[in-house]
Amino acid sequence: MHIPCVYLYLQRGTVFADAKQFEKTLLMQIPFIYWVLIAILGSVWGGAFFFAKIAVTEIQPLTLVLLRVGLAALVLWVFIWITKGRPLISANVFRQWLAMGLLANALPFALLFYGQREIGAGLASIINGSTVLWTAVFAHIFLADEKLTPLKTMGIAIGFLGIIIMIGPSALEGVGSNVLAQILVVLTAMSYGFAAVYSRRFAKSDPLITAAGQLTGASLLILPVVLLVDRPTSLALPSPAVLMSLIGLVLISTALAYVFYFKIVAAVGAVNVSLCTFIVPVAALILGTSLLGETLTLTQWLGMAAIFAGMVAIDGRIFRKKTLRNA
Repeated sequence: MHIPCVYLYLQRGTVFADAKQFEKTLLMQIPFIYWVLIAILGSVWGGAFFFAKIAVTEIQPLTLVLLRVGLAALVLWVFIWITKGRPLISANVFRQWLAMGLLANALPFALLFYGQREIGAGLASIINGSTVLWTAVFAHIFLADEKLTPLKTMGIAIGFLGIIIMIGPSALEGVGSNVLAQILVVLTAMSYGFAAVYSRRFAKSDPLITAAGQLTGASLLILPVVLLVDRPTSLALPSPAVLMSLIGLVLISTALAYVFYFKIVAAVGAVNVSLCTFIVPVAALILGTSLLGETLTLTQWLGMAAIFAGMVAIDGRIFRKKTLRNA
């Protein structure tokens, strides 16, 4: 049976009069190139754990956060001024950068830092993996074109289960104790989720300039806290290994990552960009295996398989192809 000649694509509220256009839109909701960018983004953010693990041995955590966002902002602004000239910045845009910097960097970094002082890294990673769940909820509430569907909900649940399997059920042993610390990490995930939704307002902006602006806003918000708490001017110069890790953290896991982030948000939306949260622990494990001599267990392989299955369900094109063939 052929599909009728007028189609309503409910997720985006678009009407099509051509069957081929309708089918292409359904099957290519997330183009393959953006799945590649989501995987790259998750990988470079996973690499941040590797770089930070080395850098934090000699640099105070809050100071490391400031160096990460501040130097990344400086690198991006220099590149922008060389390639594009001096951009015009309105007061309204600057306020939006401050808000984005607060939601995506300053607030969640501080919450996560204080939360992880009381709970293990595994439990913190699992709770932080709920970012995609919060993003989906906030997007469903605030965005007309990113409503939850049964297939997307199932995919998110499978992916989240994959994180628990991969990190290991033992990481859940701390659930129920240190409730305040766990709430702080939940608030971290919520802040990241709301930041992903808020970032949609930058969809038509240059990803380079938006990334530089957000990191600048975060730097301005974090600076007074760092000067008050860490007193970084009294710290010794880090070793070469730590400096190299800091360079990787700044250039790869921050400057480059946020350019990809805003490019993906503009193209495929807030919920889809948050899927990189599922990739982060996978990338961290692979880097630990290849560079730190760690080994992958069977449960970690199973967890990664569940994460992949969840992302396939969220993408949905396999299921939609079957539906269209049966129509």
